[in-house]
Formats: sequence, C-alpha cells, structure tokens
Amino acid sequence: MSPRGKNNSERINVFFSPDVVQELKLIAGKKGTTVSGLVRMIVHSYLDEQHAKNVFEFIANAPKGTYDPYE
Repeated sequence: MSPRGKNNSERINVFFSPDVVQELKLIAGKKGTTVSGLVRMIVHSYLDEQHAKNVFEFIANAPKGTYDPYE
C-alpha cells in the first residue's frame, strides 16, 4: 500500500548516481531536511529564478518611452 498523497501534489521518480545520492544526503542532513525535501527546495529555487529572469527580460524588452493609454 502506497502512502496517501496530497491533493495538490504529484509523485515523480528521479534517478541519481550513488555519488550524487550520497552528496544529497550530506547536504540534506546539514540543512535538517530529507533528500526529497532538499530536491523540492532546489527545484522551487530554480523555477523562481527562471520566473524572475523571464520577468526581467519582459521588462528589459518593453517599449521605451512613456505609455499613454488615452492616445
């Protein structure tokens, strides 16, 4: 019987080499979390960075000058 998941989550499987798993365990232990918790933090951090990058690029590529919605 598998553990009951949360309604707003989905389970995925990822495979790492034993060396990577060992390093993840060490880092997770230092942070006081599990490997799965650490992987979630890393993925969320990456996605946040990508979102911020996209917002910055949108702003940087916006038309120059002032915008008058009544013109």
